[in-house]
Amino acid sequence: MYRESVAFAFSQLQGDRFRTFLSLLGVSIGIFSIVAIFTAIDALKENVKKGFESMSPDVVMVSQWPMMGEDEEGNANMAGEFRWWEYMRRPKTSYEDFRYLQENSQLGEDSSFSIYTTSTVRYGRKSVNRTTVECITRNYNKIVAMEMAQGRYFTPDEDQRGAAVALIGAEIASSLFEDEYPVGKKIKIGPTIATVIGVIEKQGESMVSVGDIDHAIYVPLNFGRYMVNPRWADNSIYALPKAGVAQQELVDELRMLLRAHRRLAPDQKNNFSINTMGFIMDVV
Repeated sequence: MYRESVAFAFSQLQGDRFRTFLSLLGVSIGIFSIVAIFTAIDALKENVKKGFESMSPDVVMVSQWPMMGEDEEGNANMAGEFRWWEYMRRPKTSYEDFRYLQENSQLGEDSSFSIYTTSTVRYGRKSVNRTTVECITRNYNKIVAMEMAQGRYFTPDEDQRGAAVALIGAEIASSLFEDEYPVGKKIKIGPTIATVIGVIEKQGESMVSVGDIDHAIYVPLNFGRYMVNPRWADNSIYALPKAGVAQQELVDELRMLLRAHRRLAPDQKNNFSINTMGFIMDVV
């Protein structure tokens, strides 16, 4: 019986070779398509992860907006509704919020405050439009990895007095200076002039990037106040837990402190969001 079945199958294949060819071709195309799709998905995941690699997975971010939907307790939840109409009515995180958390947190190690805007940047006759400009406090490089390809990072004195200095991304350096050495040169950022003290090492392209470092400029917060009003610009507070402290413990502490600082009653919802890089990476 088995031999007869095999013989019948081969006779059918030989009898209609064109149909056999089309069947094999369809199966091959189907297998190739499935492999290609899974390969593309894996490549996309790696690309997205690469975009977040500059920021530690332990980082906690406090801001007006969540990165995804939230549950009723204010915790990030992929299945939660993104209630944008509520989030847009929230107050922006402020420098006062940052200072209160920095001074009262017992579980945080490093923290930083950042406000960001866009501006035209010029050097001589060359310019780059709609450049991201981040005005940051000194410890920002503890939150986001910033290796210097040329020059150096801000000093504590430059940070405190708001010196007119700037760090520039690799693509900004290439567009403005080409083969010229940028450190020590003066650039115009909107209406202000700053001296380039460092060029950040090239990060490379990614579909998702934390701040798009290659195309950004960083200046001390106290200098940035001359070009943007912190009350109106987008901003975020960043914090890292101390060694041995779980990220969720820091999240809970920051939530309690900020609720107290903003004088929210026990029955009032949070009017801020706390996002964690660890949760985002797990989702990816």
